[in-house]
Amino acid sequence: MFLIEILGTTSSDALSHNPLNGYYIESAFVAVKPQVFLDKYLPEHPGIPLVTYESFKKASEQRPESEMYEPLIDALKPFLKTGWSMINTSTNPDPDSGFIDGHKIKPDITVYTDRKPSIDNPCRAFSGIEVTSRFAYTSSKNSYLQTFFWRLSHARSALRGIDETFEAQHNVDLKIQDLLKAHHDPVGRGYHREGEVYTRLHDSHSVENIPTILAEGDVEAGESVSCGVFDPEWTIPTNSTIRSHRHYRIVLGVVGEPIAEFRSTWELTKCMLDAIKAHRDAVLNAKVKHCDISPGNILIVRSQDGKATGNLIDWELSKYCEEEGNRVYERAGTVQFMAARLLSKEPTAQTISNDLESFMLLWFAACYAPNKMSPAYRGKMLYAYDTLNRLIKGNFMLVRPATPCRFQLHSTSLTKILVKLMQQYSAHYAMPYNNDEALESDIIKKQAMLETHGWMIDTMQEALKDEDWNATTDCQRLGSSLLSQASQSRDKRSE
Repeated sequence: MFLIEILGTTSSDALSHNPLNGYYIESAFVAVKPQVFLDKYLPEHPGIPLVTYESFKKASEQRPESEMYEPLIDALKPFLKTGWSMINTSTNPDPDSGFIDGHKIKPDITVYTDRKPSIDNPCRAFSGIEVTSRFAYTSSKNSYLQTFFWRLSHARSALRGIDETFEAQHNVDLKIQDLLKAHHDPVGRGYHREGEVYTRLHDSHSVENIPTILAEGDVEAGESVSCGVFDPEWTIPTNSTIRSHRHYRIVLGVVGEPIAEFRSTWELTKCMLDAIKAHRDAVLNAKVKHCDISPGNILIVRSQDGKATGNLIDWELSKYCEEEGNRVYERAGTVQFMAARLLSKEPTAQTISNDLESFMLLWFAACYAPNKMSPAYRGKMLYAYDTLNRLIKGNFMLVRPATPCRFQLHSTSLTKILVKLMQQYSAHYAMPYNNDEALESDIIKKQAMLETHGWMIDTMQEALKDEDWNATTDCQRLGSSLLSQASQSRDKRSE
């Protein structure tokens, strides 16, 4: 048995990238003794019941594993605060768990506070993980597990990782200082302040499709909250990426919708094109590379008549073109949308072509566009985006037209543009063979073209001229915010 604490401050869009956030902190593990863990994160609370170890031993002896859930829940009930409960959700999706973009999850055991999922405020970001050494929860020599739930259920929400300074607002006429309570974004130092980046983008006077900022600043003055100060008894892993953070918020001058809320696949393509233009202008005019293209960083902003424009946001991981060298040890960006080249264990320079690979519509189409794929088949198709194996992902990009056709999309127009984009972009991973100099020369030319935005912009603009496509409403979201790797796991358990 282990106790685990995810370190870091909070972020309103952390869950929009999906729960595979462990990728972002894959090397940020710190080992700690169970008692040190409890004392550091959860204050003592009087009145803890006596532990009946026989009930825990009985639960541990059940086979198969699923048979132990109910007796384990019964054994832990005395250590939960009134209003808290545990439910066996191993056989059916939890109907109240749609806090991840409506996606229903199926954990083995779900913990509720007042009959609500315990993460009722989905505002988190992750900087590192502390994990205890293994302990026997059936042993009378310790009561770590029982103490954990007793202290956790009696702790203030802030100690459970919930940002108590975050306040949802519904009155659009609020003053800026009130809006600051509803918008926040933690920033890891070592990067540029996001407000500073927006100022640079706007000062260039020619970066379209980015929001203005109304206000920005640190939530608290003083030293940063450190995720890198370790107890001498802890085992710090080699090349640990845990570092200091400061709680930071920014107020944008637009109210937008997630890119997944597109009303047609034509609109999806158009908003993606708008974001690509913003990326182009940022690189060419403001000399800024975004470095974190993902669905959560593209907003749909609508005018009063309903027309949509894509806005590229979340510039906190951006890098100025004049800066050289690596700033951080870990890979920067959202794994599902990182170029396959960046998954290499060796340091790899962030290029325009790498960011443009993140703009490829394949993942968006498979997750959100109407299609004929079953959930299990879709999970297999998206595995290349979930894996950290750069060869698998690179080969996925190399197969050209085959991949979009396998998605079985209802929209032939979207399939056609995906095929064209793949035909062009596959050169990024092409290799000459048999010393074919002509082929090698052709590949080099195509790879040079991929370091520009023009080819992708031209391809998408040409496709968007299709009036019939523009008039089609095809916004059905099959498998909203699919978590392909999680789906595969559930399928295996239900077989």
